[in-house]
Amino acid sequence: MMERRSLPGQFKGARPLGVDFDQLRHAITAADYGSFRQAAEVLSTKQSTLSRSIQLLECSLGTSIFDRSSGGVRATPAGRYFLRIARSIIEQLCDT
Repeated sequence: MMERRSLPGQFKGARPLGVDFDQLRHAITAADYGSFRQAAEVLSTKQSTLSRSIQLLECSLGTSIFDRSSGGVRATPAGRYFLRIARSIIEQLCDT
């Protein structure tokens, strides 16, 4: 059996993250608008689709990106860190 090698910055034995481009866009837009509803409108998608996408992202990361309330959403400290990286990834992908 082949031994799986860890990537730089990856914990030994950790599985690769299953994160896709849409999840990054959904999270960034939700953070920018402070609302899943408004983010879904801007992205021309259903709020339930956006919400589920972010839930799956949070599950992949193993942490909450947003604190949710009736007033909208706010990034958690871990979420702010993740969103900085996500924005950088999106910028690099869109510049190529």
